[in-house]
Amino acid sequence: MVANYSTSKVKIRGAKFIIDGSINAFTAYLTKPYWVPAANQYNNLSNYTYDTNRSCQTESCGQNNFPYPALLNSFLTTIHDQNLDILAHCNGDAATDYYLNAVKVARNNSKATNDAKFIIIHAQAARDDQLDTMKQLGANPSFFSPQIYYWGDIHYKITLGPERANRLNPAKSALKRKVLYTLHNDSPVVVAGVYNGRNTFIDILDASINRKTSSGRVLG
Repeated sequence: MVANYSTSKVKIRGAKFIIDGSINAFTAYLTKPYWVPAANQYNNLSNYTYDTNRSCQTESCGQNNFPYPALLNSFLTTIHDQNLDILAHCNGDAATDYYLNAVKVARNNSKATNDAKFIIIHAQAARDDQLDTMKQLGANPSFFSPQIYYWGDIHYKITLGPERANRLNPAKSALKRKVLYTLHNDSPVVVAGVYNGRNTFIDILDASINRKTSSGRVLG
């Protein structure tokens, strides 16, 4: 059992699963294709239009690190039985779907006796229906809000496209549903403290509230 590895000096409080990769690297697991296919990201995109006939059946929509749902369900239930928190790295909305389905199974089947937490790290492409499910399950997102400033323009033009980029890291939508969330900068991805002359602790709040990209575009 994981909890048995705790000592008087070190306590194991939880486990973390890496469900998918990075939006920037085209490895976040999405339900719809990337706005621009990864192979075309360096082409001239001035006249680019999105082909609505594209699908995840014909091209990559990112990376799922746990292709067997029953295995993830078993992991989460076993760890939750030990009253431990469970965190999952989910950038894409498909990854978030995958994790929330496993959380449902763990909530229904676990013998946990305390209020151990289920946390979605990043949850950048979370949809409104997923926030509703988080509220229902008592799961909490931790949004990577500085992505809006540092990479928001790339997500708008290349990786996600306007519609998905405009709701990147949807803190206000979570707040409206009274879903408890946190914000982070994912150091060293965005270094804690000073990065490119900017105070990244202020960036965490500024990006979440004002939602401006480095070019001045407002997302949302």
